[in-house]
Amino acid sequence: MTTRLRRRRKRTSSGAIRMIENNVYNRKDKSANLWEGISCDDYNRHMKDPAVFQSQTLGEIFKKCAQEIQPKSVLVLGCTDGNGFEHIDENITRTVTGIDINKSFLDKCFDRFGKKKYALKLVCCDFEKDDCKIETVDFVSCALFLEYVDIEKTFDKIKSIMKPTSVLNIVIQRNNDNEFVSETGIKSLESLAAIAAEINQAKLCSYLEKSGITVESSEIYNLPNGKDLISYCCQVSA
Repeated sequence: MTTRLRRRRKRTSSGAIRMIENNVYNRKDKSANLWEGISCDDYNRHMKDPAVFQSQTLGEIFKKCAQEIQPKSVLVLGCTDGNGFEHIDENITRTVTGIDINKSFLDKCFDRFGKKKYALKLVCCDFEKDDCKIETVDFVSCALFLEYVDIEKTFDKIKSIMKPTSVLNIVIQRNNDNEFVSETGIKSLESLAAIAAEINQAKLCSYLEKSGITVESSEIYNLPNGKDLISYCCQVSA
């Protein structure tokens, strides 16, 4: 596996030199994934559409978690262009790792947040299939991610990077008899319906329990198009 490493050095106000890394790994699985064909502009136009309102809602969920947890280390699965990263307190958080299968999303994320005080590491990989070599973190964000992966395999990996005190935030979409991908006129996003699966809430809780993860709280966010986002805050079972 080849690695391309970009580094930028910048002096902080204290005079120390900090390193920001943007690691982009070539995936082992070379088969195409529909997510790789989605442009960042199309994605944001769809997610921010007033009828969809998911980008705004996910940003608020992330903000709430970041402010309550105040993590020193963060991992965001399916980070796209860093939606919500603006709510990370760079005076508290030291490292932020973002994973996405679409490299163009990561490039945009680096452009937006590459000059923050925290060390930013962006990894282009298939989290389910690739060995991403992620260290344990305080906070794992997993929003609208499970719909596109094998849940059991993914939870095994997530559990391995959680400490006893780590918090996992899962956000899933409940369609309420609506189409999985809402109609916004952005045709490229419509193809994702072929690889997406709505998450059964009972099965999700069962998978979490088997993985030794406990749901501490949950909250439902109603969307303008009749769908819901359900946010779960979880921790490793005692």
